Amino acid sequence: MNASTTPRLNLPFLQAGQALKNITHNEALQRLDTGLYLSCDDMNANTLPPTAEAGTAIILSDTPEANFSNRMGQIAVFVNGSWAWFSPTPGWTIWDNMGQTLRVFNGEDWVRPTPDTLPENLPYLGLNTSATPAQRFAVASETSLFNHDGNSHRLTLNRAAKTDTASLVFQTEFEGEAEIGLTGTNGFSLKTSPDGLTFSDRLTAPDSFSGIKSPAFGSVRVSIDNDAADLIPTPATGGLVAFTVVSDNGFPQISRSGLFAYDTGPTPALVNLAATSRVENHGSTPLTGTTGAEGNIGISAVDGGLYFENRIAGSRDISLVFLC
Repeated sequence: MNASTTPRLNLPFLQAGQALKNITHNEALQRLDTGLYLSCDDMNANTLPPTAEAGTAIILSDTPEANFSNRMGQIAVFVNGSWAWFSPTPGWTIWDNMGQTLRVFNGEDWVRPTPDTLPENLPYLGLNTSATPAQRFAVASETSLFNHDGNSHRLTLNRAAKTDTASLVFQTEFEGEAEIGLTGTNGFSLKTSPDGLTFSDRLTAPDSFSGIKSPAFGSVRVSIDNDAADLIPTPATGGLVAFTVVSDNGFPQISRSGLFAYDTGPTPALVNLAATSRVENHGSTPLTGTTGAEGNIGISAVDGGLYFENRIAGSRDISLVFLC
């Protein structure tokens, strides 16, 4: 490049008194059309390809073949049956066809954009609203869609430890009214709040209880092997329990159902409110699996829970509802 050409694209200037100015002007237009918005097929070529289509671009490496030693690092673009050459300057951009990425010339190398400008490494992102360092992703929209790419779609909320939170919060005017998810060590829960500050459990699925609980309600289904007994923790130390054995096809067995008042505190007690002849009340005696008569269901209250015993042939599911 010299004073008769532009510094970046080496476009020829028209000179005073120059004859055939149209040739110089057309050459400048040709180089503009050739050199701007390039896509490159080979970012590190050692020689020119033997055949090329119009618009094909390559960049010679720092160690090209000997006959191109004076062209190292230059861009070659095939146009009008010949190769046009460009020497890049800092800031030039080019699309790398092979790597499917944008490259920027920094004066020495063609580099990818810096990490904080790549979509996968943005520090935070706001869509139609402002994101902040504390709330790194924010969306303002009437609806949002997370669609499958294949067969399924799973939204994951991950927390660092069981004492931390992974939840969805529902608000009005940015004041919390309900929260659902993992909000501490007590398993999954649904909480509500009248003021956005104090949240109370409405439904929980505690880690220590194989069912659903509420402050005054709990339901659970347990499976008990034949001639076996399981201790079921109660949601409170006193209340009512209704239960029924579930048949193999999913229907309740009325002949093995009952309603009891229980105390599972330090002085356990069990009161029969309504029960069929196939249900045995064993008071506060721990059950072993063979305590009651064959064909029956046994129940007893002990400190911390209720024993249920299955003397029916085969494993049986028992559905329980607690009111407390």
